[in-house]
Amino acid sequence: MNIDESLAFLTLRESVDKVKSGEISPTELVESFLERIRRIEPKLRSFITVTEREALNRAREIERKIIRKRRVDDYPLLAAPISLKDNIMTRGIRTTSGSKMEEDNIPSYDATIVKHLTRAGAILMGKNNMSEYAFGITGANPFYGTPLNPWDPSRVTGGSSSGSAAAVAASLCVSAIGTDSGGSVRVPAALCGVVGFKPTYGRVSLHGVKPLSWTLDHVGIMAKSVWDAAAVYGAITGPDTLDPRTEGGEEVRNITKTLEGDSGITGVKVAYEGEFFQSMCS
Repeated sequence: MNIDESLAFLTLRESVDKVKSGEISPTELVESFLERIRRIEPKLRSFITVTEREALNRAREIERKIIRKRRVDDYPLLAAPISLKDNIMTRGIRTTSGSKMEEDNIPSYDATIVKHLTRAGAILMGKNNMSEYAFGITGANPFYGTPLNPWDPSRVTGGSSSGSAAAVAASLCVSAIGTDSGGSVRVPAALCGVVGFKPTYGRVSLHGVKPLSWTLDHVGIMAKSVWDAAAVYGAITGPDTLDPRTEGGEEVRNITKTLEGDSGITGVKVAYEGEFFQSMCS
């Protein structure tokens, strides 16, 4: 079987469009990413667990149940290869939270965000490396190996969602989900050169996410473009009876339409605290 590894360099938007148009199949897309993971991941260490079998089975399921029945427009993330920080519960798939103490933890349920991603048509490629229990700003992990920055292996990825940022930057997935309590999505996204988005508190359910801080935790998104991050955001928002923090929250659908036009961010003021990262590392 000839595998076109160039497909792994597609953005989320491009990959979904090509699958929906029939230009490529979900299996071809997943095989491309898996081939790249096999080649690069042993050195990069961005994953704790790669779900190769599950990803291929999911791709075939999408071909059988969705594409053949011509229901592609119902799935905004159709066949998008996505990875998850390893503190997000996945039924039947090891979830370590980056800790040696939980290396054999197999959850019996999916986090709410996993259910949202599945309903949107996404394909899980694996569970990303992270700072132990999401507590760390450099991304170091003494148990599963510290992820390397794809742009310069001598530099840190940032943390605690270290593997998620590295996986997106290295084109091992089109988007990755992290968590952010004090910069854990935004810092590694910045250091690895990808888009990092921390949604408004309560927009995205944290049910099934290993907590660090009840009032500070957020599920966040990493992607290759703002459009891609917005598409994932639109698929995972909404109230959840299993997470009271989402009470009164709204679903945010079709948010990518707000990116149309050329208004950009002209006139927007951005605050910058220059010593934050240094103080966190000291």
